[in-house]
Amino acid sequence: MGVKQKLIKPIPDPDILAEALEVAWKDVDLKELKISGGGLYDTRKEAVFYKKFLEAVQKRTGMPEEVTVMPQAFEKQDQKEIKALGATNICFNMEVWDERLWPVILPGKSRAVGRKEWIKRLEDAVDVFGPGHVGSAFVGGMECAPRPGYLSQRAALASLLEGFESLMKRGVVPWFMIWNAHPLVGGFSPDDPPPTSFYLQLGQETHALMEKYDLYKDLGFQGMGMDPPTLGLYCYYCYNFSFTRDYPRLIGRETTP
Repeated sequence: MGVKQKLIKPIPDPDILAEALEVAWKDVDLKELKISGGGLYDTRKEAVFYKKFLEAVQKRTGMPEEVTVMPQAFEKQDQKEIKALGATNICFNMEVWDERLWPVILPGKSRAVGRKEWIKRLEDAVDVFGPGHVGSAFVGGMECAPRPGYLSQRAALASLLEGFESLMKRGVVPWFMIWNAHPLVGGFSPDDPPPTSFYLQLGQETHALMEKYDLYKDLGFQGMGMDPPTLGLYCYYCYNFSFTRDYPRLIGRETTP
């Protein structure tokens, strides 16, 4: 029996969202704005919502120092138009790297864009936004969920690091979130994520790759143990379940002026 699909109208009203931002800005010294929310199979239609919101913000308040857009992977022309409207950073989150598991874990993204095209659009985004302004988040540990056909922990670690290095070579900044499994999301168990040692090794080796490809300077770090001059992609208090941003700002901090 096929699954009955229900069409849901998009909820956000760009003008209402811009008004809410204006109210918040009166009480908060807003330096960065992150924009995200769901996805459509037609990424061109999805891009329209982001453009309308950016236009409404520009008209009502103007743009803060950093504006990070986190949608599905948009085509290059849409990327250019979003940048022209004030976006400074863009994130197309892959979530999973393994080619075989990508359509299994991400059927929506696989149908809407596809893995190969997703990677191409990330590469296009570096051309549009520049190095240090394009990112992609991953759900660390999900590829080794204890399910038939998934990877072992060792294979999952190797898969993620292979993907991170592949993206870094293209100028894309990858990072991972610690997988917080929940029965209501995919039927996973809270005990399914790998142990702490998995994440510590993944974090250490990700940091080593970031140094190898000299990406920290593109994010604004002048050296280890220093906060970046602007928030951007490596805002260290903007992301939960992630500690990748702590490496460049804490290593050697006591000896750094």
